[in-house]
Amino acid sequence: MPDDDGPAMSTTRIRSRPAAMFVAIRARRDSCRASATSEISGKRPAAIASFNVPALVNLYRTGTPYDWRALAHFVRDNARTDDFILFVPAFARIPFEYYFEGPQKRMSVNPREVISANRQVRFKTQINVGKFAAVARGHPRMWIIATIPIGEEARKEIAKILAPYFREVEGKSFGLVYAFRWESRVYEGPPGP
Repeated sequence: MPDDDGPAMSTTRIRSRPAAMFVAIRARRDSCRASATSEISGKRPAAIASFNVPALVNLYRTGTPYDWRALAHFVRDNARTDDFILFVPAFARIPFEYYFEGPQKRMSVNPREVISANRQVRFKTQINVGKFAAVARGHPRMWIIATIPIGEEARKEIAKILAPYFREVEGKSFGLVYAFRWESRVYEGPPGP
């Protein structure tokens, strides 16, 4: 019985048959191999897992130095809906937002490491000062969520940039992650109708 689908359809069928046959042959071969080695392959995951169990038990017993959950709960319990959240460095946003859901507006900053002529390591923070002026006018408070590698030098530099617009009020450590609350010096209140 001839095809009424036209030449395009018959060409497609011809092209797809070898691929379909290849997939069927490969599936049959794999199922034969699987049945022949099912006794061996069933024991492999158990053997591999037995080496990982002590390490996992130790990990869960000692905990982690990055208590993102406690940090997120602290911010959730203390932040207002019109507050602003700044992440330093930007990757801190990912674990924080895993535990935190809130309506606050957010932004990220990445300080860059710079080695000076006398081989001292300094951080150069590229922050758009105009953005922070706008944040300070539109939000009464800003939360800085920080983690390592942010050291004292980078923190001082960020504080120097924020000083005309914000003042630091509170800071709290959750292992190697930190929350700093800053109050706006120039807050103009919520936007009018």
